[in-house]
Amino acid sequence: MARTWMKSKIGTFFQIENFLSASPTKAITLMEHCLSWTIPEEIPVASVYQRAGFSFFRSLDFSDALKCFKKGEVDPLLILSTFGEVLIESASDDDRKAISEFVHVSAGGVDAIVKLLERRYLDVEKSFLDEVKKEQLQKAKETIISYITFCREKDFALNSLEDVDDFLLVFHDQSNNSFALQKFLSEPNFTNVKRAEIYLTARKRYYALSVLYRATGQSGKLLDIWQGFLSGEYQDSAFDKDEIVKYMLTLPDESTVLNYSQRILELDAKLGLQCFLKGSVLSLSKVVPIIERYDRDSLASYIEAMLDSGKVSNTEVKEAETLLKSLYLTRIESLFNMDGVRRIRIVLVKRSNELTTVPEREYISHPAPRPTFMSFIQSLANVDPLTEARAKLLQLSLRTNFDETDGARLLVLRELAAENAAVYLSRGDVTAALRVLVCEVFDYISAEEVCLRFGGGKWLEALVDVYLDGYEDKYVPLLEIPDFAKH
Repeated sequence: MARTWMKSKIGTFFQIENFLSASPTKAITLMEHCLSWTIPEEIPVASVYQRAGFSFFRSLDFSDALKCFKKGEVDPLLILSTFGEVLIESASDDDRKAISEFVHVSAGGVDAIVKLLERRYLDVEKSFLDEVKKEQLQKAKETIISYITFCREKDFALNSLEDVDDFLLVFHDQSNNSFALQKFLSEPNFTNVKRAEIYLTARKRYYALSVLYRATGQSGKLLDIWQGFLSGEYQDSAFDKDEIVKYMLTLPDESTVLNYSQRILELDAKLGLQCFLKGSVLSLSKVVPIIERYDRDSLASYIEAMLDSGKVSNTEVKEAETLLKSLYLTRIESLFNMDGVRRIRIVLVKRSNELTTVPEREYISHPAPRPTFMSFIQSLANVDPLTEARAKLLQLSLRTNFDETDGARLLVLRELAAENAAVYLSRGDVTAALRVLVCEVFDYISAEEVCLRFGGGKWLEALVDVYLDGYEDKYVPLLEIPDFAKH
């Protein structure tokens, strides 16, 4: 009885074996039936599913092939070595050369599918056959990708994950799906970084290469690539230069931020400035010489932003404000002396035998109550670059004095009366400052504030004398003299 049962079991195993190539569906049905009356360990279940899967795949029954691959836990490397060519069937000869240096691809996978289809469709038009080939090859690709993606989460495939991910990288690239390629590279994966670098470079996938560098923490190489985009050495529509500033925020290394911000500044002044502003907190003494060398026009904007942000150390605030004043003054001198500026943008007019610029002219005609000249020019700061620079310089003069050099430069610009008054105050010459404020700027509120700032008393008396002198010299109309001075 036992011998008969053994013969029956062996005969069944032979049947399963015979069915595997001719009718894998029958082989699986018979095997699953056998599992109900024999010990599972006695039947090579995984092997049957694996071989059935290959048989299904070769007969283009991709749905059943995928099911069997999963049940049989086929080593994904075996799938790729047998059918991997399907994933790159549309690659050019040049691309195949780059691919062959990255992954191992055996020939024959595509040819087997094509020949089978040609046998099945003997009497059809070529265009129809070509369409069928395209459709079936696409299904074959989807089956392979679905399976190797499934394997990435399974322990049985751990030793093959590098090859799996290398093939996935190639597949996404050859599919011309840049989004999928970038997403794959940005997420945890097992691709061989050195080989991937060579492959992506050969394929000129520079943005994808930058994604790889970012994912693997290679800041220097990443910024080198992005710098190449800025210089025009590389081209890729996926690149957004705003990424650079955001990435700089994540870098803890001061030397890297300083080095690459400088290099970016040379290529794109506005972007480089943002890198300096939003990157690691860098000392002004390190940054100012760099910006001054490559983009002096942006230096004032940088110092302004740093002072406003509170990132400047206490020891550097005074130095920063002094430099800022000098920059404003240089800008004023340049704009004030440009050909045509005096005639067009400044438009000089006469009042009491003194030349007066547009802000002063409008200030004089301002209806009562007239604000301080400082408040007034601040409200005009966006009118033109000269007025903006003057407004900033005057605002800065409230908290820091002019040195001798800058003061002398300003006094040469006789038309800028308010700035002249600030210079006199920096030198401690309150009487001269009051005379300018009253007789040239006509800013009576500021004149009184100056007196109170310096102690009131004698300076208020000095102010009364200034008013009287101005009235006698016909600089100050009687109606404009404040009541306290009249009394």
